Formats: sequence, structure tokens, C-alpha cells
Amino acid sequence: MGYLTGPYAYWLAAGIDANADEETIRKVIALFCLENMDYSAHMDDALAQLKELGFVGTWKADMAPFGEAYANVELSMTIDEAGHGITIMNGVQTADFEAYAVDNDMKEDGIGIYVPYSNPEFEAEAAPYTLTVNDAGQTVLTLTADDGTISWIKHETAE
Repeated sequence: MGYLTGPYAYWLAAGIDANADEETIRKVIALFCLENMDYSAHMDDALAQLKELGFVGTWKADMAPFGEAYANVELSMTIDEAGHGITIMNGVQTADFEAYAVDNDMKEDGIGIYVPYSNPEFEAEAAPYTLTVNDAGQTVLTLTADDGTISWIKHETAE
């Protein structure tokens, strides 16, 4: 009742409608977490989890679901051991980010939340992920966000 008056006017840390559906509640909590996370440096345990989950490496996007318009587009991302990532489209770097990943409730089920923090834009976005293995034995990272789904295939390099 006092949102517009008093010493706490216009201050609302996190508000969720009492009649909100589960998706709205999830989005409000995710937004609160994203806006309050410290992106200044990766903690050692966050880096270990990123590596343990299998995110470190080079990934090539599966552009087939996007149709003929993207038939000649090559999109890849690399996440290094320090959690720093870049995205490259047709040989041109298109993103510079810090990567974070959290395994959800059941450990080692390949399901969780992935967060890239854009270094130039100072913005973060969360996307649910799944890690699976395809019929060819390749690791597939699928990210689903409000604007769609994209799958990335891990590129194994010879040591």
C-alpha cells in the first residue's frame, strides 16, 4: 500500500503477485538472482563446476533448424578454463562474455541453468540447458531462452 510513499518509496527488491503462475515465479526469481550476482570474478568453485559440467571447450552451433537462410553461417563459441567466452560468426567475433553454469536439483542429470555475462554490455541472461550425447557420440549443449532454442556440438580437438 505504501509503494509510492514513505522512506521506501519506489523500492521493491522482489515482488511476485500472490496469484502468479509457476513460470512467472521462476522468471522473477531468475531476474533477482541475475541482477544481484557478482560478475567481477569467477570463484574457484564456479570455475571447477563449469569445467566439471563440460562447458570448457569449443562448440559449433547446429544451424540446420534455422533453415536455408543460415545454411552458410558458421557459428561457434569457445569457453576457456578461466570462464571467459567468445562467440564467432563466419570468422568475426560477435560476443565477449563470462560463462557461468549451475547444475539443477539432480546432480549429473545434464540439466541446469547457463548464464553468459556480456562484458561490453554489462548484462546477463539465463537459459536452461541440457547436456546430452547424440548418436555420433558427440556432446550436445542445448540452450533454451525466451527467443528460441539453439544446440551446440562440442568440437573435440586432437591433443
